[in-house]
Amino acid sequence: MDAAAIARQQQQLYGQAWAPRLRGLMERYAIPQSRLAAVVGLSAPMLSQLINAQRVKVSNPAVLARIVRLEELAEQRGGDQAALAAGLDEVAGSTPTLSTVQRVVPGAVAGREELLAALATYPAAELRAAAQAAQAMQSPLAMQPDPASLAALLNAAADRAG
Repeated sequence: MDAAAIARQQQQLYGQAWAPRLRGLMERYAIPQSRLAAVVGLSAPMLSQLINAQRVKVSNPAVLARIVRLEELAEQRGGDQAALAAGLDEVAGSTPTLSTVQRVVPGAVAGREELLAALATYPAAELRAAAQAAQAMQSPLAMQPDPASLAALLNAAADRAG
């Protein structure tokens, strides 16, 4: 499999290929690849393989959770290098677990009713097609939404849309 195909698989599984995601962390935290590898709990060669699209998956959920936490801290702490350095130490010493809790995004829809109302502004046929696609989908990660629940939500929105 070539690097482009691996990068596409990474994007399908994790929402973004590893190269921009990990390079972004190294840039924001102003650290070399070896330091990032140590903080997240990977060997430097393994991190290099992810960045260079020679490997698709991170096999340890704690590593993925540390990467997600570093991204969250970078958003929260902005360019404050002292706060970011403290975040590196915090993450390096952590034993995280991933959950299905979603981040709250400012301006995002708050609850199910609001989400249904927002979705119902789309054509019912498109919502039903998306629901069928969601139902057929196999969720590769436990942290992704359950396809059946997503399909049910989309069908309910299609019912409202008419």
